[in-house]
Amino acid sequence: MDAEDIESLVAAFEATTLDPGRWTHAAHLTVALYYVGQYGSAFAVDWMRRGIQRYHAAVGGPSAYDETITLAWMAIVARFHADHEGMALADAARVLVERYSASRQASIMA
Repeated sequence: MDAEDIESLVAAFEATTLDPGRWTHAAHLTVALYYVGQYGSAFAVDWMRRGIQRYHAAVGGPSAYDETITLAWMAIVARFHADHEGMALADAARVLVERYSASRQASIMA
């Protein structure tokens, strides 16, 4: 995924036109990283919170939003961003997703 793909992902998420099958854990992390990089972590949390709630309402599925989980992941993403400042967005997103892939989530959040 390159920077243009990430911007398209964010735009589709914000417009609530993103196919629900593409709203994966990797997509959540990528959008969160984009927001942290663009707006800073405090503002990014609000964007992510509102965006997830708006997206789930628009696609008609059950709302899977959980404030505690969102705050935990946003803290992880903010720390990652701080530790990798200066890295190109696409490279940072790739590393972030690899590091916190679904297969590792259980051990991270335990």
